[in-house]
Amino acid sequence: MTENRTPPPRQEETAAQASPLPPAPASADAAGNGRNRRLEAFVWLAIRLLPFALIVVIAMIPVSIHATSTPGFCNSCHIMEPYYNSWKNSAHKDVNCVTCHLPPGVAGTIKGKWQALSQLARYVTRTYGTRPWAEVMDENCTACHKKESLAKVITKGKFKFDHRPHINGAVRDKNLKCTTCHTQLETTSHIAVAKQTCYLCHFKPTASGELPKMAACTTCHDAPDKKIEFQDAPIAHKDLVARGVQCHSCHSGVVDGNGRVLKIRCQGCHADPEIYKKMSEVETVHKVHVSGKGVYCLRCHNEISHERRAMDLVRSRDDCSACHVRMHDTNAALYAGKVDGKNDPSPMFKSGIECRACHEVKKGGNPDEASCRRCHSARIGRFFKEWKDTLAEGREALKTNVRTIWESVPARPLATGVQEAVSKANWVASQLENGAGIHNVKLARKLLLEANAGLKKSVESLAPTPPLTSMELEALPDQSDTKCVDCHFTLGKGTVPWQGHPFSHKLHVADNGMQCSQCHKSAEANHGKMIATVEDCQGCHAFPPQK
Repeated sequence: MTENRTPPPRQEETAAQASPLPPAPASADAAGNGRNRRLEAFVWLAIRLLPFALIVVIAMIPVSIHATSTPGFCNSCHIMEPYYNSWKNSAHKDVNCVTCHLPPGVAGTIKGKWQALSQLARYVTRTYGTRPWAEVMDENCTACHKKESLAKVITKGKFKFDHRPHINGAVRDKNLKCTTCHTQLETTSHIAVAKQTCYLCHFKPTASGELPKMAACTTCHDAPDKKIEFQDAPIAHKDLVARGVQCHSCHSGVVDGNGRVLKIRCQGCHADPEIYKKMSEVETVHKVHVSGKGVYCLRCHNEISHERRAMDLVRSRDDCSACHVRMHDTNAALYAGKVDGKNDPSPMFKSGIECRACHEVKKGGNPDEASCRRCHSARIGRFFKEWKDTLAEGREALKTNVRTIWESVPARPLATGVQEAVSKANWVASQLENGAGIHNVKLARKLLLEANAGLKKSVESLAPTPPLTSMELEALPDQSDTKCVDCHFTLGKGTVPWQGHPFSHKLHVADNGMQCSQCHKSAEANHGKMIATVEDCQGCHAFPPQK
């Protein structure tokens, strides 16, 4: 008989039966122990690898700094392409960007790279602008451009410049930075001198409304050494400057703008209304923006332009019209040549000479021969009285002929052609009397001759024909090869001495058809110089030379 043997209960089962709580699963305990062992292993490995990781990171710092300091890395951002191209074609093309754009020294490099991370963040998040902000410190510039090398006057084209007044002291009570003048207002020029900045500083009016002393032309421009041909006459600038003639007497209206600062410019950067109240604190504002941050002047100021311009009718009246409204419209129109449908301005108008060049307020505003001699020679100065007298004689002759027609033609109304000629003559006489023909002697002479010729032609069919007089202006006809008569029309009366003999221009030019250029030089350096000799005269005359 087989014996039924039951194995004794295991110790765990006995304990389980004796315990009132259920037993913990063996698998959970094993999993917890595994996690702890893996964590311990990871920590142990990290501690072991940490020195090697630090070594790699430290080794990568100079590599990454070098890699992110190349112009090519800067150009990896598409908004930098125009700046990169302008740098590539500039005098600084062999200088890395960070040489100028990061503060000097190791600390400056680290600080600059840290700040650059914010630009990277804006690029990644697409919150960047098209004009990235970059501040260049003076120390970066003077590391290469030593101040000693800048202690001299340099010339570039027609301009002369001296760094010393700009870097060794305050300019108009403002300390400048290198980038105040050497900016990049346009992407096409890299750290080039912005002439707009120069104009703003040199031409911005003072608190009294006057231009500062640095606005004097000779601050930047020397008077030309050579004579310049203009309007058929040589101009010697050196002589004019020596005589004290102000440049603006001829080159006027070359500055446009006032350089004001509008509040809206402040609102472009600042949102705090309290800041706008400090706009009047000029010294503080410039200390923060110009001396401190190197902000471009034109980010705040309106632009001032400086260039030569063709004169126009409005500017020809200068500042006088601010008070004397429309008082001198006839004078201005005659000066600009805008009379009777013509476009024949005075040579002085075309040269840009404004009213105040001749009409000096401190002398009562009335020009005289001395006014002419300030710019011209004494020989030219004498023309002033001759022109005035001859044009006045022509005007009176025209008025006399009008009276003669009225007195000689009893029929009323006058025939249409006669009436039109009389009206035109009265109008011309009035224009030249009110507008002073001296403002444009060439056009004044032309108007008088045309009006008198119209009177004579209108009465040809009348019987009897009224006896109209001629003008002294008619003594010399226009020349085919020169424009001498435009100015020298007063030579038609009387004689001038030459070689001890009286010489009549009317006899030789008007009556015998000689050209001025047969005896005189025309539009050359020795304008008007006599080139005829006694032997030339003896071809027609038989007289011994006299001295």
